[in-house]
Amino acid sequence: LQVDPSKIVYKLTKIPRYGNLLLSGVLTEQFTQEDINEGRLTYKVDNDFLDEWTKKDLFLFKVLLNNSTDNSAIDENRFKISITYAALPSHRLHEFIQLHSVVVSRGGSVAINESHVNLDVIRKNFREELLVDFSRKPRHGQLDVLNSIIKHTTLVKLFDLLTGRSLIYRHQKEALLRDEILFYILPKNDANRHRTNRLRIILPVIVLPQKDPFVKIKEFPDRIKLITGGNYSLSSEIFQAVHPVIKPSDLEYRLLQAGSNGVKFLMKSGMTELFTQDDVNKGKVGLFHQQQHNVHGDIDVVVFQVILNLICIFLTHFGAKSNGDRSKIVYKITKLPENGSLYWVAGEKEANTFTQLDIDEERVLYAQLNMQAFQDRFEFKVENELNETVQSISYVRVLPVLNPRILIADSSSVALITGAHLNASILQYLTPRFFVTKSPRFGRFVLNSNVSQYVEFFTYNDIINNGLFYVPNQTDVMVLDFAELELNADEIQPARFRFEIEIHPSTIMNYIPSTDSTTNHSIPPDLSHSAMVPVNKMINYYVLIILFALTVAVIITVIIFRRHSSNRKQLRVVKAQKRRELDVKAKADLQKQPDLLSTTVRTLES
Repeated sequence: LQVDPSKIVYKLTKIPRYGNLLLSGVLTEQFTQEDINEGRLTYKVDNDFLDEWTKKDLFLFKVLLNNSTDNSAIDENRFKISITYAALPSHRLHEFIQLHSVVVSRGGSVAINESHVNLDVIRKNFREELLVDFSRKPRHGQLDVLNSIIKHTTLVKLFDLLTGRSLIYRHQKEALLRDEILFYILPKNDANRHRTNRLRIILPVIVLPQKDPFVKIKEFPDRIKLITGGNYSLSSEIFQAVHPVIKPSDLEYRLLQAGSNGVKFLMKSGMTELFTQDDVNKGKVGLFHQQQHNVHGDIDVVVFQVILNLICIFLTHFGAKSNGDRSKIVYKITKLPENGSLYWVAGEKEANTFTQLDIDEERVLYAQLNMQAFQDRFEFKVENELNETVQSISYVRVLPVLNPRILIADSSSVALITGAHLNASILQYLTPRFFVTKSPRFGRFVLNSNVSQYVEFFTYNDIINNGLFYVPNQTDVMVLDFAELELNADEIQPARFRFEIEIHPSTIMNYIPSTDSTTNHSIPPDLSHSAMVPVNKMINYYVLIILFALTVAVIITVIIFRRHSSNRKQLRVVKAQKRRELDVKAKADLQKQPDLLSTTVRTLES
């Protein structure tokens, strides 16, 4: 029998207890088959939060055809509804559980606690005990379920997860790929059939590179057995981190998660949250357990971080010259470092005020915290017992792991940059790369001899594959050029340095000294005697020079000949004029000269 869906009517005889039926958003007790087919009928729970994992609800109805009014003989039907957190849609999950990504360094471990999973809403509204199932292994790590309620299972009490003592994520892969922790929440009474009534949760895991790839954890136990109320001395035989450059006294362990079941780190000065590998080597650090009356369990978890790049502040940095009491010379930090902090070696927190005596005895250190920064600075003032004050600024700069060599370039050709100039082989598996933060002034970097386009970024692979070149400008003097480069890699701090370049002409006529060797704010050297012509135009350059030289030579030759001819003619005229003047003068003198014979005769007569 074919019946129009709009003629099949459902009429409620008993409404739901914990919710309502809505037809296109409006409360209803009657609807048609067409309404169901078109998705206009919905069920909405009265309360947003349930006090138990699952509630049962139902409504009774009769089916009428053609809106028949005589329905006494029609059977009554029942429609059951299960209201459960297991059916919670993903877009509403944040209303009940707030998740925060787990951040772990490559090869590191993290204890999952309430900073990753916030269950305040469920804790407030829920009465039933819930369990968590970690039955699926992460892709790039391992889950250690420490506080399972039943041995050899992956079930944990939900609220035990918040303590940080139940679950540890250990990263195990080399790749820096995102991972996830998948777990299911289920009620305790459904533990045996939990796969049909559980809420699926995905907790993201972000894997970061190591802050220093050269630090190695040689010895580190996963677990330590500690007698209640007893002590356990740490030693380098079971607890050791090493670095090829940094001293053990500069390898610092900083507590990130303190024990929540009574475990503390203990030194002679008392409980501490900061100690060094040197302290461990000398047997100065131990674990101490104090029984907690409100905590039940035989497991505790502490999480700490290995901090590197510590700079001990001593006389070469702050060395006030005084013959007086060194403890009376006080340094006060007026502007804190932006990318790090000043700490006491003894393990206290920040050191914002210290004396010259503290510096003399190396009690103060600088710890780099922002591993993406290549430098830092802080401001301070110094006071003595006479209330004399001096203000200054201290700079902290990260040094590169390579020692660049000077590049010698000929001004008439491009220069190949090899691994001998920029040797980053120690970082080869960490994708080393270089950024040109300040370009050279008298040339440019190019890739694969493409001289028409300069580059501001290149990799170490470009260097070892003979793909990086320096194209100098043409010059007839020796020029010292430089570029500022920033070295970066997957697991190191960026470091900036100067890459020195010498440009030699074919014939050295002059020497232009290098600009300031400590800064990149240089004054342009005098190149009034040099010709700055790109290499790819050398042929045209020499042709123009030759033509110009020939033209000048011809002009000079003509001028010389003309001047020589004119001088000879002028000389002849002058000589002739002088000869005539001499003849006239000689004739006049001859006429004025007396007659000697006549004079002699007259004398005799007298």
